[in-house]
Amino acid sequence: MPPVALCQVKEKFGTLRFHIAGGRSLVGNAKTHRLIAAACQQALTTCEQCGAPGEMVGAGVKTVLCPTCAKQRFEINVNGHFC
Repeated sequence: MPPVALCQVKEKFGTLRFHIAGGRSLVGNAKTHRLIAAACQQALTTCEQCGAPGEMVGAGVKTVLCPTCAKQRFEINVNGHFC
């Protein structure tokens, strides 16, 4: 299988995004895409802060958080504003 280079990994709209280069064979390319799809699927249920099981939260900006981290992230301070 030709080498595959990972160019970029990022989070966008609460989901994991991969940008790769190389791996031009159809067999290697399919295997690489299956691995990426599995990682993206797992990221949909993994807290971005601590790695515990989580879910997508947020009204505008989407992120995946466990209940504990979500509570900390969206805690309302004494002035009634989100922290």
